Amino acid sequence: MSETKLLDYNDTSIVSQSMLKVFIDSPENYRNRYVLRITPQDKQTDAMLLGSMVHCLFLEKENFSMDFHVIQLPDRRGNAWKAEVETAFEYGKVPVLEKDYKTALAMSDKLESNPYVQQIFEDHAELNWNGATVVEQELFWDGPHFKKKGRPDMILTRNLNGERFATILELKTTASPNLDEFKRAYYSNGYHIQAAWYEEGLKANAGEDVQVDHKVIAIRNKEPFDVAVYRIIPSPDRGEDIGMIDLGKRAIAKYETLLAESLKTDDWTLNSLQGGKEGDFILPERWML
Repeated sequence: MSETKLLDYNDTSIVSQSMLKVFIDSPENYRNRYVLRITPQDKQTDAMLLGSMVHCLFLEKENFSMDFHVIQLPDRRGNAWKAEVETAFEYGKVPVLEKDYKTALAMSDKLESNPYVQQIFEDHAELNWNGATVVEQELFWDGPHFKKKGRPDMILTRNLNGERFATILELKTTASPNLDEFKRAYYSNGYHIQAAWYEEGLKANAGEDVQVDHKVIAIRNKEPFDVAVYRIIPSPDRGEDIGMIDLGKRAIAKYETLLAESLKTDDWTLNSLQGGKEGDFILPERWML
């Protein structure tokens, strides 16, 4: 992974999974944001800010004070808030209200005390083949069409009977971590694409022989902050069934090819997602029936 130090993760000519998902939603938005760079990034929402704090407190608690500036005010109004924001920006930190920090801290504590979360780390504690659990490791690799990048929340590794195994662990804050609701959110948010993307990057950097599995820790973003741990099945051997990771790989193969074509032809219309043709809208989808 030595190449990581030579590349800039903010370089928009290197494609991330989140960038690909922007292209899938709107090719023109991709062009404006990452090619022409005339559209600013989306403003961080309260939910995104809460998620960022929970990630930092749970995965890298020692870095929280370096990344966030906690403000002891009741709300984001008035000159006092503006002054605190200026101070935060001066030191390169994100301004957050104390009440929101306390919510994130309570969520992090709930994660740390959950027995199923604890078991994940206990399973890997004594079997690392690279000497450490890797948090938000920046990965770079060459794809079939362009250079790619990824930054998984956490990679846990283990060595068993001479074989190398790795778990890509992602933490998700969600409105509902219950299985049926979270499964829908997992797909609609493109997390299957994210998981397949990270697996590709991990194998490109660590070797194709590494056996990869995926786990997700989902936590409700409101009290009582319920937690659930799920394993994402990659390729089940059940007839014609397809796993979520397989589904992500299919989407990546399709849309990165279309993105490469748009970069070549400068066609950023929605019909570029149909291979530059009229899209078919004839047969109803199963969910419509």
